[in-house]
Amino acid sequence: GKPKSSAAQAAGLARDDRFYGGWRPSVLATFRLFHANRLSRLRRTPDVLPPECTFAPVLSKHSRRLARRMNEPGVSYAEVMARRQRKALDRVRRERNRLLAEEAAQCTFMPDVTGSRHYRGR
Repeated sequence: GKPKSSAAQAAGLARDDRFYGGWRPSVLATFRLFHANRLSRLRRTPDVLPPECTFAPVLSKHSRRLARRMNEPGVSYAEVMARRQRKALDRVRRERNRLLAEEAAQCTFMPDVTGSRHYRGR
């Protein structure tokens, strides 16, 4: 018969891609699998909403702008989130380096060890 295609296969994930070190899924593979499962669910849902679904919230300009920023055309949600995480980690690293450099610049303790007998023997 026809082989079943799973959401993982649709996302282009091999079995090895779903597990990191054989124990847990990698973050990117998990995001891809989640996105593929979500797309397959959306494809199965009917396009026409039942008449009892009347909730239609009015979105503010700010909310629409935020949604546009999240949904970059041609870029998956996983890639957007991975990019944001990299930027946040870079920001933390830069701030840590700045604070260390600032602390080192303020350090004025410089002992004179040239007259020490321990120093002379070396």
